[in-house]
Amino acid sequence: MSVSDDPKQLREELQREYGVSLPGLSCYPGWERLLRQFLDEAKAAGELDGLKVLQIKEKLGELRIYHNGSRYLQHVSRKLADLSTEVCEACGGEGEFRTDGGLYRTLCQSCEDERLREARNRT
Repeated sequence: MSVSDDPKQLREELQREYGVSLPGLSCYPGWERLLRQFLDEAKAAGELDGLKVLQIKEKLGELRIYHNGSRYLQHVSRKLADLSTEVCEACGGEGEFRTDGGLYRTLCQSCEDERLREARNRT
């Protein structure tokens, strides 16, 4: 599994591997494992060929996958959204759902510390 900081590189890798178009992929690399789990479930259910993934993004600290899949895949994407609140969106480690003003993120302590350091350096 390759974790890239570049969503475009991740999108191209997943498209090549699974043969499905992912035009709206704009999430952090730590959730790559969850994206692969979704695509593996679609493949196992025989839905990969007709699957249209409209958008993949972080929203309110959760992974959101918008697609035209079956009710089963809708259930899978909701389950993964719930799981994403326990997976660091930056590194894929054990994460914690955090709020900072209007910002919702799921980060491990190390990535949260790095985010705070970078924020302090910008000011």
